[in-house]
Amino acid sequence: MTASQFTPWWRRVWFWGLAASATVSVLAFVSQGQWTVASATNAIIVGLYGSLLTACVEVYLAQHASRNNHDQLLMMLRRIADAQSMPPTLADMNGRLRASWQAIDDGKHVHLQIVRDQITDEFVQKIQELADGRVVLERAKKYALQNSGLADVIDLKAIHISELGYWERPRGEQWLRTQESAITMGCLQVTRFFVLRGDEDPDQIRRVIDRQIAVGIDVKVIDLQRLAASDLNEMEPYLVNRGIATDTSGVEFVTARNGEHPGRTFLIEGEQEELSYRTQDVRVAKEGFDLLSFRARPYEARS
Repeated sequence: MTASQFTPWWRRVWFWGLAASATVSVLAFVSQGQWTVASATNAIIVGLYGSLLTACVEVYLAQHASRNNHDQLLMMLRRIADAQSMPPTLADMNGRLRASWQAIDDGKHVHLQIVRDQITDEFVQKIQELADGRVVLERAKKYALQNSGLADVIDLKAIHISELGYWERPRGEQWLRTQESAITMGCLQVTRFFVLRGDEDPDQIRRVIDRQIAVGIDVKVIDLQRLAASDLNEMEPYLVNRGIATDTSGVEFVTARNGEHPGRTFLIEGEQEELSYRTQDVRVAKEGFDLLSFRARPYEARS
């Protein structure tokens, strides 16, 4: 948003311009030395000219600020593209953006300009997060991992440590169907580690795991009650709900909803998910999965 949209009226250019014009008009009138129609007319002309000049300056400053916002956005996009000329997708965006931007300015809708500038700030922030290798997405967005169809993912390893009822509710069922479709088409492999603490319902464990196996998921089980204290202490930092995926270009990335990492609270049915391509995050996640693979046991139904 532009600074002028929140500047008090007594500090705006038009106020001081009109005040100066009024002052000059009065001085011009008084300087005539006599009260005639001609002197009054000259004073009014001076005032109108000053007011017109002030209005032009105000409009220029507003348009200049708007162009600065637009140009700043385009400069950021060019830096991200890291090329002498913009790729076709950015060039197309530039054309559509300029027309829409100008239409909002031409309409002189102050609130629309404020909304536009706020959306621009959010967009720039998200692009910067993507460039930095870690981004938090709203789970409801169609480009969130769970809504993407997994068409660009060839391998997914995941840890489930929350309560098992998630997989029997709509969100869990939808996520499982998405994986099933990709597995059926032969373009995805999924390995899921279920961490059991010992207080789960045996019938629910059987239902959930049997369903996972039925759709083609390779299921591993970590039974915490069977681990020695030293093994549990070693694994504890890695016992979080997250996954590591490999996309079709061979790049690995970590996914954890609500930005969950060791030491943070996690809600598996939360409204956000975090994706990270950072080398450190991927390395830690892979260390965790290697350790889990070593400690995992085949599932054995509890009596």
